[in-house]
Amino acid sequence: MERLSGIMQSGNRKASERTIGKILEDKANKNGGKPFLYFKDEIVSYEQVNERANRIANGFLNMGFKKEDKAALLLDNCLEFLYVWFGLVKVGVIAVPISPAHKGTILQHMLNNSDAQILVADKNYVENIRSIIDNLPCLTTLIVYPDKNEVQIQRLNLVSYPELLKNPSTTPKADAKNYDIAGMLFTSGTTGVSKGVMLSHECYIWSGEETIKETCFTSDDVWFLNTPLFHQIALGMGLMVALLSDGALALVERFSVRAFWDEVKKYNATVWCGVGTLLEFIYNQPPRLDDANNSLRHVISPAIRQGLQKPFEERFKLIVTNDYGMTEVNPVAYPLTMDRKPGFGVCGKSPEDLEVRIFNDNDKELLPNETGEVVVRPKRPYIMMQGYYKMPEETVKVWRNLWFHTGDLAYKDEEGNLHFVERKKDVIRRRGENISSRELESIVNSHPSISESAAVGVPSEVGEEDVKVVVRLKKGNALSAEDLIDFCKERMAFFMIPRYIEFVDSFPVTSTGRIQKTELRAITSSTWDRGKEDYKLKKK
Repeated sequence: MERLSGIMQSGNRKASERTIGKILEDKANKNGGKPFLYFKDEIVSYEQVNERANRIANGFLNMGFKKEDKAALLLDNCLEFLYVWFGLVKVGVIAVPISPAHKGTILQHMLNNSDAQILVADKNYVENIRSIIDNLPCLTTLIVYPDKNEVQIQRLNLVSYPELLKNPSTTPKADAKNYDIAGMLFTSGTTGVSKGVMLSHECYIWSGEETIKETCFTSDDVWFLNTPLFHQIALGMGLMVALLSDGALALVERFSVRAFWDEVKKYNATVWCGVGTLLEFIYNQPPRLDDANNSLRHVISPAIRQGLQKPFEERFKLIVTNDYGMTEVNPVAYPLTMDRKPGFGVCGKSPEDLEVRIFNDNDKELLPNETGEVVVRPKRPYIMMQGYYKMPEETVKVWRNLWFHTGDLAYKDEEGNLHFVERKKDVIRRRGENISSRELESIVNSHPSISESAAVGVPSEVGEEDVKVVVRLKKGNALSAEDLIDFCKERMAFFMIPRYIEFVDSFPVTSTGRIQKTELRAITSSTWDRGKEDYKLKKK
């Protein structure tokens, strides 16, 4: 614990000055040329990362942006994403990473709801901005990566990414504090639109510190990161763990089941966090004689399916832990390696800084082994979200009776281990992505032939869920499942596009007229299955 205590102190900084940007500066002074980031064939040192972050930070200041302004990032996994992110947090500009898969009304909502004045976007996604530019009143500046050549878009100040790197590499003048908001991450709404979760510097740092405890990560370790960088897993866990522990992070563009072990071997990676479905894909590959000959020693796998943990560990000779958390607070529970309790849904015990209980629907605490909703509150400030941006009613709703209500069902055993059971909230979980059924339905309902729809999650053969949409057409209208998929492709992220479609004449409803979604989850003979049809869906 002495080593971990030293990591937490981060030099001689006062608590309020323990910000992400100042920690990066301290680590650069300490580690100098030591490798910090790996990407493809590039190796970037602590010193180089800090220098590039400083240049970008000074670039934002020289353009007139200041603390508490908002900058959205629409980038694939790349080193430049991290340079920009570090540069923003150094000067207190709030970073708003957004999935590049989003388009149309959802992308428009995220940019407007966050009040983003700046957008740093890959050139490949500029067209998605052009189509909604008339509805983005806050946006003034577009920074294009890798450059703005041949990019034209009305009204916006266009800047090429390389121009940012021409600024001074000196430490920028900033007044960021540990309690200031560092980032805003969008999480799928339950009954409404996606919400911007406000996370402080301290929240990101605390998440990294707790993950170090779970993994025993040291300065000799390499975190393997193929999770999209707009996720809390990537920034709050992977990046912060590597930074705080003087270790390294190996970034790849995306998850590839075929390239996975070759990439792990290339970077000599030791720790990886992948949702259960990804472990399923890896395990289903044909066994190889060298399966156990790999550098990974620890895998964190939220939502690993029942029965997979032990055979995965035995085949690849590593440890798998199943923790539990969410964007608003991460982690809520995790098992320490030395006392982990294998088994389906066992997420371990709660961090010392969190109070975690199980409540019934009336917020009465339940006894051990009784299933109810997981509720959380912090014992120290700023380690959980600071609320949903511009959504005070939604914030109050989840914080009722002074407890944050997660919307997840679980129970605690006599030893205090949390056992995840299922979601209570109406969110579909597919391949590690949370999908708002309300947002998906809103897009489907905008089709001129559709009167009403209901989106539900159905169990997937590889874990988590696949998306099913049940549709009632307007009288006299006709629509094929293939045509509906084509409609969805142009308006939503690829991970939201339904696998299953079913047309009905009416919906089962409650006495108050609400659709009974529990009765729609079955796959019947009238359900169209994109997975069994000759329909090829390509990511765009």
